[in-house]
Amino acid sequence: MKTHAKLDFDRVPGGEPVTVRVMVTMTPEERPEADRAPLNLAAVIDRSGSMGGGKLENVKGAVQTLFESLAPADIFSLAAFDDTVEPLLPPAAVGELRDLAPTMIAALHPGGSTNLCGGYAQGGEFAAGKLSPRRLSRVLLLTDGQANEGVVDPGRIAAVVDRFREQGITTSTIGVGSDYNEELLGLMAERGGGATYFLRNAGEAHAVFAEELGDLVTVDASDVRVRFVPAVAGLRVDQLNTFAVTADGAWGVGAVFGSRPRHLVLEIAADALKAGADGRAVIGSLEVTWMQAVGAGFVASSSSLPVEVMLVSRAALATVRPDREVTLQAAHLLAARALAGALELADHRRFDDAARMLEASAASLAALGLGDATLDARLGEMQQRAAALREQREAYYDAGRRKEFYTERDYHSKGLHGKVSSMRSRHGLDGGPPAAGRQGHRAGGGGAPATATRTVTFPAYAINGHVLVEVEQDRVLVDTGSPHSIGNAPTFAFMGDDHRLQSSFQGASIDQISALVGTRVTVLLGGDILSRYDMRLDLDAGTATFSVDEMPCAGHTAHLEYFTGVPIVQVGVGGHGRRLFFDTGAKLSYLHSSLAQGLPRVGRDRDFFPGFGEFEVELVNQQVDICGRQVPLAFGSLPMLLETALLLAGVEGILGAGVFEGARVTYAPRRGLLAIE
Repeated sequence: MKTHAKLDFDRVPGGEPVTVRVMVTMTPEERPEADRAPLNLAAVIDRSGSMGGGKLENVKGAVQTLFESLAPADIFSLAAFDDTVEPLLPPAAVGELRDLAPTMIAALHPGGSTNLCGGYAQGGEFAAGKLSPRRLSRVLLLTDGQANEGVVDPGRIAAVVDRFREQGITTSTIGVGSDYNEELLGLMAERGGGATYFLRNAGEAHAVFAEELGDLVTVDASDVRVRFVPAVAGLRVDQLNTFAVTADGAWGVGAVFGSRPRHLVLEIAADALKAGADGRAVIGSLEVTWMQAVGAGFVASSSSLPVEVMLVSRAALATVRPDREVTLQAAHLLAARALAGALELADHRRFDDAARMLEASAASLAALGLGDATLDARLGEMQQRAAALREQREAYYDAGRRKEFYTERDYHSKGLHGKVSSMRSRHGLDGGPPAAGRQGHRAGGGGAPATATRTVTFPAYAINGHVLVEVEQDRVLVDTGSPHSIGNAPTFAFMGDDHRLQSSFQGASIDQISALVGTRVTVLLGGDILSRYDMRLDLDAGTATFSVDEMPCAGHTAHLEYFTGVPIVQVGVGGHGRRLFFDTGAKLSYLHSSLAQGLPRVGRDRDFFPGFGEFEVELVNQQVDICGRQVPLAFGSLPMLLETALLLAGVEGILGAGVFEGARVTYAPRRGLLAIE
């Protein structure tokens, strides 16, 4: 196995708090199957009463096929359980069990209730009896029900899994149907370093056993663990994945198999770092340990990966962009977090909130513009599922759907994306989840294009902190933070041209925007239209002027950058330059929570973001330098999901509509300039 580490930002500002992400990549080296280590596989089968009918017969056939697929030198054992535990086949070489195993498998019959922990522990003891550094040991547990006999507490069951894992025995779990406890089986697999599977029916057992065996025979490294050793005090480190944390603080990645790499993404927050003579600051090191497959056995291996950054000035960061590969992996993991959050909300029948969470996450990740087909497909699915949750509610979110969501979240959070495809194939969902029905939008028109008008002044004012412009019969919300313009009509007549409008942005229609603003809004004017004109807003005078020609930028100016069409301006905050989105659609301004700590609090307020909905924030006072002008502003801190999206874009806050109070602001997007008088 090869190991490698890289940062999303390898250059950070000196003398300031920083947050970086580091991705550890573990890449397997292909090995001929003939050289694989022997397996020590303990199968544990639920034979409780609910497994009656065709369920147990299907599972018995799958176990028989699994047994026949093993090599003669592999070790196999079999235990079954209902309210009692049956140690059917003590561990022995497959070659020695050829005659006995089929008879014992065929003798399985449904019984009483479900002593899951007892059956699992028997499988673990069987595997422990044949431990060897030359073998890969795993318990494979299959059940269709809830643990209701013996030890039933998930924490105590997980402790049994931990004990076997410390001996070198891993665990995979298989749930059948809609009645098993996916949280328990997922916990057991996570703590056991294996995988969890969801079978809609027992007929899928053949395919799952084959998939599990295919993983085992291609293992290049087992028991992979990653520890971060800090080089400076006060660091805050967390994973974006959901790997189990071992007693010594390592993240237990488990096995690296097949041909695809595994990734662990860590987020490291540090106070001001100190550079060495070469301008570099050492943050720490990543210590990776694993058991490397060598020949027909395993040997202990390790690597040490330094984590260091170059400290540079704020000015030198103007052209720095995050590493695409690290950002892409982080995006997949943040999508998995959003799915986990939506699960929790849907469990409490908060379907609208769950839909908003999925839509907001999908929109913020799409705004990164990573151009990855796999991620784009996932984000489309999140939007479809959000629509289904909102429209169909309990009819959509049944027990089977929850298990599907949970299992997908588990796979994606551990980088096992291929297992999602396999599960969907088994379930007949190769094309992804079905889209919910879409509602039609009212039609309207702006008339035929007219000759472009060079400069026009419209009435403008603020309502509830939002900048509105009256354009004939339309009330327009000016929103530089939205890449797209939306409305109920397909076109909007503005400055002598007809501009196309979308019906929604990030899942929010113009009617929903109106409700959130608190007044009638007919058009949200986004970057796709605003980018064609110069704009001057003077709320004291009550005017908004737009021009096809270049308007003079009086006073001090700031140069703008753009991220997916949204302008970014450098703002002085606490004596340091910070990159903030210039978002006129945001009622409030925002700073990353680490920058807002310790500032005087001035109350609370409410704001909204399309697709995310309303939220309440605590406000702090901070004087900032914008275009050479000292401006006192109230700042809030965004909800975690939105704040994370800002970091992915390399910005640390939002400059909202409050900047227009008492000032005349000129925005010249074609020249990339912002001026404030």
